[in-house]
Amino acid sequence: MLLAFTVEQPTLTLGDLARAVDLSKSTVRRLLLTLDDVGLVVRDPETGRYRLGTRCLELGAAAQASIDLRGIALPVMRRLIQELGETVYLLVPRATDAICLEIVEARPRVRVIATDIGMAFPLHAGAAPRALLAAVPASVVRELLAGSLQPYTPHTIVDSAALQRDIQTTRAAGFTFSVDDMVIGIAGIGVVIWNRNVEPVAAISVTGMKERFLGPERERFVSTVVAAGHEISRALGCSADRLSAGAWPSRTGAPGS
Repeated sequence: MLLAFTVEQPTLTLGDLARAVDLSKSTVRRLLLTLDDVGLVVRDPETGRYRLGTRCLELGAAAQASIDLRGIALPVMRRLIQELGETVYLLVPRATDAICLEIVEARPRVRVIATDIGMAFPLHAGAAPRALLAAVPASVVRELLAGSLQPYTPHTIVDSAALQRDIQTTRAAGFTFSVDDMVIGIAGIGVVIWNRNVEPVAAISVTGMKERFLGPERERFVSTVVAAGHEISRALGCSADRLSAGAWPSRTGAPGS
């Protein structure tokens, strides 16, 4: 129904919309009431015609932001493949989940986690989701803990107190180190990406067989992924001073801040 609005026809009547979606006027009227409630359409009380609401502008801005983020992150992700030889993920927060926005796969290695672009993962498991969990508002953490936390493996953190400790560990270190908590035998390093307002807009992670991550290359892996996350954050406008002031930026809106 929203797609019926165009530049050439920015306002439409109830009849116009009913014909556009091939539904009865009574059904379309009920749908329009819902769309009006959330700000996606507005009804002119004088003419009775409908137009798109300002919420559509917000959605467009969010979509544009994700495009900008992906465009900025992709070159860095490709460079990580060259430097570390492991698969790189870019995830964005959505309520108590992290959504996979982009994957750059290491070849000829086999993908170690069954992930596709658009898939959602809860914030309590995996390197990038757990990094985001340490940065999202306290209300999101409370919402997550109020539900049932799925144990993907025996090593998944499903205890509330343990998860709170993990949040503090991530904030102190500036990254998350994940081992066996999503898939046995798999490890990952996750780093939050911040925007100009020092808000968590995404997380980047490098994931692979845990032997490489736990061996003598661990420190190189950590420093390389952290540097990549900071590079993307700076490109999104986050102050280099805030990123260099400590492991965690000075203003986060994260739990306990």
